[in-house]
Amino acid sequence: MRKYNLAGKITYILGALLFLIGFFTVTDKVGYFKLIPSLSVAIKLLIVGFVLVMATNSKMFRVQ
Repeated sequence: MRKYNLAGKITYILGALLFLIGFFTVTDKVGYFKLIPSLSVAIKLLIVGFVLVMATNSKMFRVQ
């Protein structure tokens, strides 16, 4: 995490959180949260979280 600037850290952490929330909801590890009204929203969060993490790690953004 030391190689990222503030924007990179925020993007990475936000992506990881969105991915985990979507993953746990899709795999039914936890019940639906109040923020996630349906399974389709959970799948969208899963995809957005994955894209944010991959974009941060692939140097797509200038965050290093």
